[in-house]
Amino acid sequence: MEIIKIVKPNLPNSSYNQDFDEEEDDAFEDNNAEEEQDSLLKSKINEPIITFGLLDEVKLKLYNNIKKYYPTLTTESLIFSILDPRFKRLDFASETQQIKTKCHLQELFNNEKENYQSYQSINSSTQSTTQSTT
Repeated sequence: MEIIKIVKPNLPNSSYNQDFDEEEDDAFEDNNAEEEQDSLLKSKINEPIITFGLLDEVKLKLYNNIKKYYPTLTTESLIFSILDPRFKRLDFASETQQIKTKCHLQELFNNEKENYQSYQSINSSTQSTTQSTT
């Protein structure tokens, strides 16, 4: 979550379109226009390039691709992380996600405990019934 805050572009509202996420090309896809531009840049390697706004453009592309390839963590997916001793503290998740995950894990545990106890009581009653008939 922290990397998204760092990478998120600091563009004014007028130049950043909220619908840009869907319109933006994928940074990992091949694009013929980019290849042509690369060959043009290679031919003009000694000429200076205007870099105004380049950092914001790079941040915008990174931000959009992070959102695309790494969606927001859900409570269900964090259950596996909380059970792994290496990631048990969930330092990478927000505080609200940590609390929700711990509560959900406790709820899952209580449900399994009730299921196990009911199974045990059914199992013991069938065993006692079988022994009394013998």
